[in-house]
Amino acid sequence: MFRNYLIVAYRNLVRHKAYSAINILGLAIGIAFCALTYLYVHYEWTYDAFHNHADRIYRVNIEVPGPERKGYSLPHVPTALRDELLRTVTDVDRAVRLTAGRGSDREDREIQVAYGEQVLKLPFLIVDPGFLRMFSFPLRAGDPDVALKNPHSVVLSTETATRIFGNEDPVGKQLTLRSLWSHDLAEFTVTGVAEPVPDNSSIQFEMLLPYQHLWFLLHLESDDWERIARCDTYIQLSQDAEVTDIESGLRSIAKANMLRLKISEDKLQLRLQPLTDLRHRVDLVEFRNHGVKPPRDPMTGYGLVCLSALVLVMASINYVNLAVGRMVTRTKESGIRKVVGALRFQLLWQYLSESLLMSILAVGLGLVFAEHALPFFNGFTHESLSIDPIFSRTALVFLVILTLGVGILICSYPGLILSAAHPVHILTGRFNPSNRNLLGRVLVLGQFAVSSALVVCTLIMAFQLRFVREKDLGFNKESVISINADGLPERPGGRRVLKDRYVQHRTVIGCTTVRYGLLDEWYDSGEGRGEQGQSVDLRPYFVDFDFVKTLEMKVVSGRDLDSGTNDMAQGSALANEELVRQMGWDDPIGQTVTFQGSIAGLLSNSDGVARIVGVVRDFHLTPLQQSVQPAVLLLNPSIGYEAEEIFVRVGPRDVDETLKFLEAEWKKIAPSGEPFYFTFLDEDIENYYQDFVSWSNVIGFSTVFAVFIACLGAFGLTALAVARRTKEIGIRKTMGATVLNIVSLLSREFALLVLIANLCAWPVAYVAMHRWLQNFAYRIEITAGGFLLGGLLTLLVVIGTVSIQTTRAARANPVEALRYE
Repeated sequence: MFRNYLIVAYRNLVRHKAYSAINILGLAIGIAFCALTYLYVHYEWTYDAFHNHADRIYRVNIEVPGPERKGYSLPHVPTALRDELLRTVTDVDRAVRLTAGRGSDREDREIQVAYGEQVLKLPFLIVDPGFLRMFSFPLRAGDPDVALKNPHSVVLSTETATRIFGNEDPVGKQLTLRSLWSHDLAEFTVTGVAEPVPDNSSIQFEMLLPYQHLWFLLHLESDDWERIARCDTYIQLSQDAEVTDIESGLRSIAKANMLRLKISEDKLQLRLQPLTDLRHRVDLVEFRNHGVKPPRDPMTGYGLVCLSALVLVMASINYVNLAVGRMVTRTKESGIRKVVGALRFQLLWQYLSESLLMSILAVGLGLVFAEHALPFFNGFTHESLSIDPIFSRTALVFLVILTLGVGILICSYPGLILSAAHPVHILTGRFNPSNRNLLGRVLVLGQFAVSSALVVCTLIMAFQLRFVREKDLGFNKESVISINADGLPERPGGRRVLKDRYVQHRTVIGCTTVRYGLLDEWYDSGEGRGEQGQSVDLRPYFVDFDFVKTLEMKVVSGRDLDSGTNDMAQGSALANEELVRQMGWDDPIGQTVTFQGSIAGLLSNSDGVARIVGVVRDFHLTPLQQSVQPAVLLLNPSIGYEAEEIFVRVGPRDVDETLKFLEAEWKKIAPSGEPFYFTFLDEDIENYYQDFVSWSNVIGFSTVFAVFIACLGAFGLTALAVARRTKEIGIRKTMGATVLNIVSLLSREFALLVLIANLCAWPVAYVAMHRWLQNFAYRIEITAGGFLLGGLLTLLVVIGTVSIQTTRAARANPVEALRYE
């Protein structure tokens, strides 16, 4: 019996090729989107789960509440914490530290590695010996228990080992490493080669070095309490350990060592973060990544699941509507089957077999679509997904459930209607399923509403991102090269000599140095007090005399910092407009701001007091998700030898030439082998909004799918309507109707549905976009223009699709329609 069902299903599929193609194509697109979503969600939600003890591994974070504002959490701790933790806290099986090179938050420092005649620059990770026992990074060669015990050992990734040694066995070979601090050389022995690190691992490495050589490699102490951002520390709990008990022990450690941390006890807490939470904890402020990938907002995954489900439902609606539209051609078949004894469940099985056959074909085609669309999807999401997980056991179960679910969903409504009809009504022509298709119109309305809402959301997101890119930030970000100067030796005059050489070049418009990373999200924020005792939480920037001129900021009151005056000795400073507002100054010139603690110790004078000599227009060096903060530009007293970044403004047409010059001069000042790291300031600022761009791309991706599927449905329904009304069209043309009259007649219902759908979609789109825009302190106003444009685009696309069929019908010769009447 089932074989007969399949034969009939296949014949119906072949007999109605256009109808079958529309349904299979629509379902395949929906299933392809679901498959891509599965790959993304599987990739993101299994991050770090491959470690054997992933559920018992935690990272120690520092939480610091800020005065009068939300505090911040840091995943970085002093290097001395690990040993103290193992000594005083029970139920901790292992603890390891991870320290990367001293690059900025935008890059990893690389170390010079020599083997024979080869000289390479490689990123590295300095770890404790227990690293390979805590984390499940299997070795292709070597013993993980002893690979990092020797202070002169090194473990390489498979790719790095192949790059250096080719087909040779690397174990036991000697590598020569150059210290990033002293530039001395030391021999290290390869003791292990790691298997390729999974892409969905937060911790990535090419070369592991033992923590015993922290001083040689980076000139850092392994028992330092006074600096927070020296390492990430991970602990593996005992089998039955409680997180609350461990955190209680951490509080005791913090209390005992708070004075050495130079932070009061109530300003700092040590918390545990699960390893599997690293990927999705986006509120942490990381300014040294220490080999850990930056986190991603999990809302992208949740949103993709909802959107892919919507697209698949829209494709299923197409099938239902087209099946109901074709009922007229199948009523006699159902009536005859019932007359000869077919039961209702047998008719349902017949329709279910047709739906399942179509669903199976759609799943196969959808997987082909997914594989070919994967590179584009990776570009949208900024990931490197592989198609392989779709063939895992879990994915195959998912596909079987998806196939059955789609098959049952798309056959249920038309199958129930046809199987319930009385055979007498069918054979006497009194059964007209088209009269019952109110649900079909509602479903089409829903399709158009979803499409319109997505179009409107895509437009508003695009408008907001354009606003962010074009907003005046209070300085000119274009044609500014940012050079990481952290690797230069801290000797008097080093950076100043380099700056003086840079400004001599004809293409260099300006040059300035900054003590700390200008765009570091974590910055040494502090409390400043005015003369009347008012307190403001502000951001101090330690700069040189050319900072305002190089970044083309505008001084709105007073004057700029001037090297020809006594500004350095007097502690002169520039305030931004927001600081003036919050301080309540009517005349800011001559006002003072008093600092305490570490900031006071960095001022160019000795009394911890900054004297305002000018006011600059508000500038945005932080993302526009945040409102502008009070800020003060302070002179860096160590301007000649302590500066993390050098900013060079160049002519827009001279970038390549200038970069060659900048690198050549760098090599004359920098130690041998010290790499020249640079970025462009505008690109660094653009990176602030990478997650929003990815989410906007995903919405756009979904919109294209949704609109295309809705148009497929409209195309199929129009074809069925034209087939049913062929005689009517012929008579109207005979009576003098024009092509435009016929097209308008057949398109009117779809135009009305699109208009009603827009009215239903706009409130939903407004609420969604209003909530999304709350992520930005500076945002566009939601106006009627975006909704009208989105509605118009949806209407034009749908009517354009419908007009393909209606125009063909309107141009047909009426004789063909009326020949046999």
